[in-house]
Amino acid sequence: GEPPRVGEIRPPARVAIGYRLSSRQYLGEGPGRWLPHVRVYAPFLTNEQVGGDRRLFRHPFVFGREGGPFAYLVVVVPDEFDPTR
Repeated sequence: GEPPRVGEIRPPARVAIGYRLSSRQYLGEGPGRWLPHVRVYAPFLTNEQVGGDRRLFRHPFVFGREGGPFAYLVVVVPDEFDPTR
């Protein structure tokens, strides 16, 4: 395809997975400490489709621009998992 225009961000062309498994994450004074998690790029996915709720970290939920081309599924890893041990 064509290269993006200046100032334009294109969504990934294929599956993308990100992970932050450290139990020592600190997102600043506002959010504070956060949980280890895996993120899967999931364009146009909604919480309604997966039964997710951003307030309940026990279940996978859609974050980012829910229902849009930059949405992603967040799967929180249990606190018992600590990659530093």
